[in-house]
Amino acid sequence: MGMGHRFLLYLLFFAVMGCDHVYKRWEKDAFAGYRWAAQTDITFHPTIKDITRKYELVIGIRHVAGMPVSNIPVTVTIVSPSGREDIKQYELQVLTPEGKALGKCAGDICDLETSVGEIVFGEPGDFGIALSHRYGRGTIVGIMEVGVILRELE
Repeated sequence: MGMGHRFLLYLLFFAVMGCDHVYKRWEKDAFAGYRWAAQTDITFHPTIKDITRKYELVIGIRHVAGMPVSNIPVTVTIVSPSGREDIKQYELQVLTPEGKALGKCAGDICDLETSVGEIVFGEPGDFGIALSHRYGRGTIVGIMEVGVILRELE
């Protein structure tokens, strides 16, 4: 087998094995100074084609190590292509009771992906998924990025 064929096989293998999601986006521009203001909604726009499948909704948070918040109350608003809104509340645990980060940390940066449940989309098309926080003190300090990941469930 030639070098070119071997390269294509490796590329195909990693393309198939490395992609476990149908949508994955991270927003970092909204977090100037590593702050998530209370009035800042972060909106994502996945396109759903297969409504016969169930999906897992994962919320990602990249934060600085030593962040002073252990839990982040989050509101998720999903807007369908026809305009129907579905609003749910979640509590994202970021730190253990001892103050240790639950995510994977490298140096001063920690990445946490939290599955918040299953979603069944009732219609195909372009959806809006907006995240906002309900943290009692307003601005959350130490947030670098927030992301949404949708994975197909078996």
